[in-house]
Amino acid sequence: MAVLVEESSISVVTEVTKLSVSIVDKLPILKGIHTTEEHEQALVLMERLLEDYDANLIVIEALSNVIARYEDEAQEFDAFNCARNPIR
Repeated sequence: MAVLVEESSISVVTEVTKLSVSIVDKLPILKGIHTTEEHEQALVLMERLLEDYDANLIVIEALSNVIARYEDEAQEFDAFNCARNPIR
């Protein structure tokens, strides 16, 4: 029985990996934002995804992490981030 569960888990992981690769192929911005223009595109995409929140929840979560990482690290947000977190 344990072997069957393990094989099933491997199959699920394989399928999820394929889906993840497909999503990133369609939305390469999920790998990271590197420019102001990409940041703008990510915000527009987020607005569209939020229109059907329940259906897009996983992508919304992933994209929000990418946006947050960019906003935490980009020089254009330094003043804001320092004001928000003066300990930096």
